[in-house]
Amino acid sequence: MLVQIYGGKKLWSKDLVKRDLCTAIVVGGRSSTMIPISKYIDELKCELKDYTIISVKDSLPQINCLPEKMQYQQVICIGGGKVIDIGKTISLGLSKKIIESMLLGQIIAKYRRISRLICVPTTAGSGSEATHFAVCYLNGKKYSISDQSILPDISILDPSLLESQSENMLKVTALDAVCQCIESMFSKNANIESTSYAKCGLELGLNAINSMLFSAPKTQELNLLQTSANFSGKAINITKTNLPHALSYYLTSQFNVSHGLSVSLFMEVYLRTLNKKVRELSKEQRKNFEFLCHKLCGSEYYIHDTWSSLLYKLSLPKSIMDLDRKIDRKGLLNSVNIERLSNFSIQIDLSNFIDEVFNVTEPEFEKLICNY
Repeated sequence: MLVQIYGGKKLWSKDLVKRDLCTAIVVGGRSSTMIPISKYIDELKCELKDYTIISVKDSLPQINCLPEKMQYQQVICIGGGKVIDIGKTISLGLSKKIIESMLLGQIIAKYRRISRLICVPTTAGSGSEATHFAVCYLNGKKYSISDQSILPDISILDPSLLESQSENMLKVTALDAVCQCIESMFSKNANIESTSYAKCGLELGLNAINSMLFSAPKTQELNLLQTSANFSGKAINITKTNLPHALSYYLTSQFNVSHGLSVSLFMEVYLRTLNKKVRELSKEQRKNFEFLCHKLCGSEYYIHDTWSSLLYKLSLPKSIMDLDRKIDRKGLLNSVNIERLSNFSIQIDLSNFIDEVFNVTEPEFEKLICNY
C-alpha cells in the first residue's frame, strides 16, 4: 500500500529510509546537480551505509540506462517521471537481458518488485509516484511495465524540490498533469474514484497555470502543481491515458519534443472531438465534459481554440505546425500506441483526427471566453 507524505519531510526522518539496506539512489542528469535537489541527495548519502548513485542522463527512460547490477534491497528515486520509471524498473531486480526479452514477448512471466521503493518527484507532471506502471523505451519503441507491486511503498511530495525547475519545464509538466486528468475522465475505465481524483487534479492544475500566466510560480503555486500531478497519477493509475498520449510518444521519441508539450499539442482536437461526439459518452461522462468546459471556457460546451489560446498565452507552440520540425503524418499514424488508444470511450477515425491536428490554425482570440 502506497504511503504518501506531504510537506517536505526529509527521507531519513521517522525512519522512512532503512539505513542498513543496499540502496540504489536513482537521480536525473543535470537536475541532480542543482540546488535544492543536490543538497537533498548529499544529505541522504550521509545517512546510508551502502549505496550506489545511478544517473539517468537520456531524455527518455531507455532500457540501456539500466545498470548492470540490479539486485538492490532499496531503491530511492529522486527526479521526474523518467527517473521514477527507471527506478521502478530497477526495483524488479531483473537483468537488462531478461527485461528486454519480457518486453519483446520472448519470455512470458509476471513482473514483480523485489526492492523497497521510495519516490521523491522533483517535477509536477507525470504523477508516476502514484502509479503501478512504468514507461520504458527499447530500440526507440515505447513499452509499459505494469503490476500492482510496482506501486511505490512511499512517496514524498516536497514542493521545494520544484524550485530548481525552469519556468518552461513547470509549464509543460503542469499541462501534462492537466491532460492526464482530462483523458482519465473520458476513459473506458473511469469510475467514481478516478473521476474524483481527475476533477481535483484538473482544478488545481488550471488554477496554478492561471497564476503562471501573470507571474513566476511561488511556493503556493508549486504546491498546487505538485498536488495536481499527484491527483493525475492517482486517476490514471485506475484508468490509464488514451488518445493524446497514444499519439504523443512519436513526437517525444523521434523529435525530442518534451512529453508534456507533445501531449498538449493533441488536446485541442481531442476537445473538439469530445464536443462533436458528446452524445456517444455515458451520462456521467457527459456531466464530466460539462464540468471540464465550465473550467476551461466558462461554457456548457467547448469553444474552439480555447486550449490553443492557453498554449499561446503560456508562450508555447499552439499546434503541431508551430514546431520547428517536419512532422510526418504517416509516421505519426503508424506510431500510435494501440493499447492507449483503446482506452478512449469514443470510437474515432484516427486518420481524420490526425488531419485535423495538422489543420489547427491561429486562434481567434477575440471570440474566446476563457475562465481558467
